[in-house]
Amino acid sequence: MRIFHYHPYALIYIGQGLADADRETPGEWIVPAYATKIEPPPQIENNLIVFDIEAQAWKYQPMPIVVVPDPDTNGEEVQPPEASAEG
Repeated sequence: MRIFHYHPYALIYIGQGLADADRETPGEWIVPAYATKIEPPPQIENNLIVFDIEAQAWKYQPMPIVVVPDPDTNGEEVQPPEASAEG
């Protein structure tokens, strides 16, 4: 059975794996901590897939934008370049 892993603190989807069979209870599977049987939705650009533990469901969360100061501008913030229409 496929299981889906998420980060223990950020709850962000990090990948999938296979559950081990429960040797003590035939027909059952062992789902480790920070994993679920619930399949995540497809990835959407600029969004993270995060597991909502209370709702037992995946949700989208906008990816944070990180602005790194340019050392050549004495620490002033420099905005990332706009995406070019030319691919």
